[in-house]
Amino acid sequence: AEPEKVAEVCRSAAPLEGRVVKVHRDVTQPEFRWGFVTQDSIGRVAQIEGSHAYVDFPQQKRWHCLARELEVEPIGDEVKMGSTVRLRTNTNPSGGWTSMEGDETGTVVQISGAGVVVAAMGNMWCGPIGEVEVAPEPEDCKINEAIVPALVVKGAVKRLANAAPSDTCKAVLGHILTQACAKGPPFKIMLRGEKRKSVLRQTGAMDLLKIAGFRIVKGDNFKTRTLLESNNQHLIIRAKALHLELEREFGTLPAISDEEDMRYKVEITVEKSVARSAAKDFQELWTETLEGQLKPALAPPQSVWSWPRRGWETEEAFMANLAKELPNGKAVVARGQTKQHARQVISVLESVGLTAQTIEEGKITGDEPAVGEDPVEIIVSREWGGDIPLDSYVRLVDVPADSHLQKIGPEAVGVVKAQYRTSEADDFVYVVNFPRNRAQHVRRKMLTIDESSQKIKEGAQVKIRGSAQPEFGWQGVESSDLGVVHAVQFDGTVLVYYSCLDRFFLGTLAGLTTEDLPKVLKGNCPICREPLARGEHLGTDMAVQAQVQRLRNLMDGARVQRNDTLG
Repeated sequence: AEPEKVAEVCRSAAPLEGRVVKVHRDVTQPEFRWGFVTQDSIGRVAQIEGSHAYVDFPQQKRWHCLARELEVEPIGDEVKMGSTVRLRTNTNPSGGWTSMEGDETGTVVQISGAGVVVAAMGNMWCGPIGEVEVAPEPEDCKINEAIVPALVVKGAVKRLANAAPSDTCKAVLGHILTQACAKGPPFKIMLRGEKRKSVLRQTGAMDLLKIAGFRIVKGDNFKTRTLLESNNQHLIIRAKALHLELEREFGTLPAISDEEDMRYKVEITVEKSVARSAAKDFQELWTETLEGQLKPALAPPQSVWSWPRRGWETEEAFMANLAKELPNGKAVVARGQTKQHARQVISVLESVGLTAQTIEEGKITGDEPAVGEDPVEIIVSREWGGDIPLDSYVRLVDVPADSHLQKIGPEAVGVVKAQYRTSEADDFVYVVNFPRNRAQHVRRKMLTIDESSQKIKEGAQVKIRGSAQPEFGWQGVESSDLGVVHAVQFDGTVLVYYSCLDRFFLGTLAGLTTEDLPKVLKGNCPICREPLARGEHLGTDMAVQAQVQRLRNLMDGARVQRNDTLG
């Protein structure tokens, strides 16, 4: 039978299996208790057995209930493999924003339990299926038309209003549109710190700016700054229309504050004995005392930081400045800091007995990286470029000895899912998903297309490559067994059907081959007597045994399992 017809039959036989659901609104106490699940939890039905259901929720897998206690959650139920999705309104993503900031959309590349993996602009996003929704088709705002339909403008402002934007967001949007009206195209504006967050992490804000032609051009890896640009020839007219509609909805927009753009340096004051020690032998003072006092303040444990973000090109530049200034009794240890970050540094310095103060440096301006910002910029490309296509199977080559990619090794084969450029590289950086090592950012010079894996596709016959232990173990098969690829997943893992298993075999692109396959008999289906589709000889006894084992597992107490017990 055709796969679509088989899927339709299965869906009608078990209508909830695989669907996205919530606990029915009328249920106050589920038959098998709540466990860690709540009325607001959104999950996906893993299995229906008669009147019983087992649901994977983000809070609890295999949550046991009666099927009648569930109802379909319509927004999440629309999300399928290949869907173009965006974050839901007012979602604060549990797995972080990564590439879904700024009302960005991405393609669903995996659905596993209650989780989804989305390939978006320049990166991967992972999170619960209940945090995303299918994105509508973009509104038709043709670049050569000055007047955008009023319904489009009103709809964008209404979506923003429904998400309850902060005063900072409203102030920044008002400032951007006012400046755009005054200056016209091309117009650029750099958003930093809280101003950046207020727009890029606010549902509807960036979608509104897109009507005026604004696009994200570049940013930094630490997501502290983002450059927006509009080259739309009708920028002034569109910006005025959007500003007017914003004020109709919210009233007079708040004034923007410059406080977030102010920068400060942190200066320490030391005792005379310490200053004399610095003049006599700075390296000894650093090793024995200062390193243990200053580094925890500049690089707190578990924090994401770099020397440029503390105002120094390198650690050597920081130490050279310290050696120069400290003999005078004072020394600057951080530059270009926001007031919040400066206070955090001072708090740690004072906790170890040092005296420190903030000194105002002035307002940060311009589109280029400033002191206290990481100089490496990520340049956004909306069109796929380079010589490695999307979804290519690749290996690592010429990886430097000190690179974190060494842990992956040259044998692993991964799948390319995103790309971007940086200001320090002439070529693309590719986001590659390897088994056990997802979302690795790799420069072009360290990648090569793996030709031997290109034939491993859905429906291909494969066997385990060689006799060495497979990545995820043998799982009940042998190297001479013949399997059929069910799916190649986004991270280079492969689901393979073997008739002797009651589940899919989990393999890798590197661990399977389509070459030198064992010859098999061409059998007929024992039920309909038609020739088997791909020529395998059906191991009827093994297939039956696998299903018997599955039934035994189901009958072994699962149907009375409560959600608030471990036994």
